[in-house]
Amino acid sequence: MLMPMDEQTGSIKVHLVHGTWANGFLRPRQAWFDRGSAIYERLKEQLPPNTEIESFTWSGRNNITSRAIAAESFCQYLQSSIARHPHSDHVIVAHSHGGTVAAGALSRFSELPQELSRVKGLVCLATPFVYLVKPSYAETLTSLLALTALLNALFWSGLLAIFPITLASLPILGLSVLVGITASLVLLPAAWSTRSLHHTLDPQFSRKIPINVPIFLLRATRDEASLSLGLMQAFRWISSAFAGNSDRPQGSLRNPINWVKHLIALTACFLIGVLLTKLFESQFSVRWPPELLHLVGTWIYTPGIAGAVYFAGYFLLAMATGHTKIHTWLATAIEVDVAPPEVFCQLKIYTTLNASSNSLRHGLYEHEAVIRDVGAIVSKLASRI
Repeated sequence: MLMPMDEQTGSIKVHLVHGTWANGFLRPRQAWFDRGSAIYERLKEQLPPNTEIESFTWSGRNNITSRAIAAESFCQYLQSSIARHPHSDHVIVAHSHGGTVAAGALSRFSELPQELSRVKGLVCLATPFVYLVKPSYAETLTSLLALTALLNALFWSGLLAIFPITLASLPILGLSVLVGITASLVLLPAAWSTRSLHHTLDPQFSRKIPINVPIFLLRATRDEASLSLGLMQAFRWISSAFAGNSDRPQGSLRNPINWVKHLIALTACFLIGVLLTKLFESQFSVRWPPELLHLVGTWIYTPGIAGAVYFAGYFLLAMATGHTKIHTWLATAIEVDVAPPEVFCQLKIYTTLNASSNSLRHGLYEHEAVIRDVGAIVSKLASRI
């Protein structure tokens, strides 16, 4: 008697998981993972004959909350598929942030070893693995100082615009005290709110580790993963340059490159701060004493510019990775990894895809070489069954 395919030894289920805005940002279109699409059919030709393809769809929104919800949903979907096909082996092929969704789903299988054993591999195409973690003390201090400096500069900009003559007549010592008071009034509530948020970080956003599942990473230079990693590195540079953000200050002090970096950053901020102060003076036709110009430029606008640059970098990184809950920014740190943490992975980077193009190489599934490699990986996993 013939056995159904899902009960045949060696049958495989390939689950496709799409990434961000896979159906188009403005209007629906046929996606690469839809049955009947050119890519779907080309992939099917490369897979072993005893393979069936299923597609998992989620909202595709570029935010961490949506990916966490999708990970929970995909976990349930995978459990259901394994229950319906108990004799099949399952391989996941995920693109972009779909890889994060799949990795998050597998991490939820830690208490289900029987089901997890049916998952034979995870193939990720151009996936940046994004996690929110609790920041270190140095990172928290950096964020608080940057916010305080930025808000203080904005506050004093308003005062200088409304009362230019009055402030120009104040003694330097009195103005210095006022600057310190306003900075403290910003710092204290910000520190209190950050401390409160620090204890309420949603555990579903935290870094989780898939267990006992082979992971294959396929990437190209200048793909989304490279972009996110580049933004992360740039933001780390900004953090350390403007605030000395380091959990090992002694090592930082012994590194002469850090001193040069801090000096360049602070000099640039100081020059911009003095320039802004001079613009205020000329705009309102007020002759301020040189001491006042130095005070405003050094203690208000120099740290204010540093805070603005810091949050500009954080904003770009947050928008790129989908960390859209602004009220939690002070209490969270963004981590972007090339692979799930503490997991051995096999990595292949394509350096010749669209070599003449300057665009972001993101749609890896469109290339024949990638499709062939995905088929080869699934076939290799099938031969181990």
